Amino acid sequence: MSKSNGLMSPSTLVTMLYDCEAKGYAEWCGEYKQEPTQAMMLGSLVDALSQGEEVYQQFLVDHPELCKQRGGGLKAEYTKAYNDYWHCTITDPVWHSYLTGKKQKHLKGVIDGVPFHGFTDFIDDTRIVDLKYTKDIHPTWQGVSWTRTMHHDVRMAIYRELAYQMDGIWRECYLAPLTKETPYDHDIIRISDLVLSDAMDAVHGYLPRLQAILNGEVEPDRCGKCEFCRSTKRVIEPKDSEDITL
Repeated sequence: MSKSNGLMSPSTLVTMLYDCEAKGYAEWCGEYKQEPTQAMMLGSLVDALSQGEEVYQQFLVDHPELCKQRGGGLKAEYTKAYNDYWHCTITDPVWHSYLTGKKQKHLKGVIDGVPFHGFTDFIDDTRIVDLKYTKDIHPTWQGVSWTRTMHHDVRMAIYRELAYQMDGIWRECYLAPLTKETPYDHDIIRISDLVLSDAMDAVHGYLPRLQAILNGEVEPDRCGKCEFCRSTKRVIEPKDSEDITL
């Protein structure tokens, strides 16, 4: 059991807090890794593009399945992401200007006794920026903002805290979304201090239970619906027909 070298990532924390504790715990233990979906690979492609030609070319070497067997070009579903990213960087210099600073900086720190680490897309002395290739940027649940619905506020709050622990600089946090729509949408979204503070309150509130799970003191809850729960499900006894709901 590798336990990810004992380090918790913001994404795994979000999985455990908002999705499925059992799935997130299995990820932390190194016992489970979700198979990459097309959506995940599209996001990784755009991330690689933003990091420069050398990183992008290595990404293609590592993922030949993204390219056509003949001709070597990207498959159609990935060509759109490639073209939209470059078009956006050329036609909107303000959006592109936020994709600057040190790329993929490794952050480490401890929050309430739990060791964390993560990689920021872009960071400099004044701000942290996360590039997102996403379906859209509209509220998706009862009018709650896209930032909160997708829990980007929690991830960015953790990044900011880790960066502060490393160098003592308190930075502003931004999202740079680019959508998969046709035509694409894009924006620069500043996450307010109030939203980040609320997100950190949620993290602090959950960490005692998280620590107990990581220490083996309590069992992580299973959501019963995610791919991890389905793949590890074992029937113990029959269910009543009325217990199975959406």
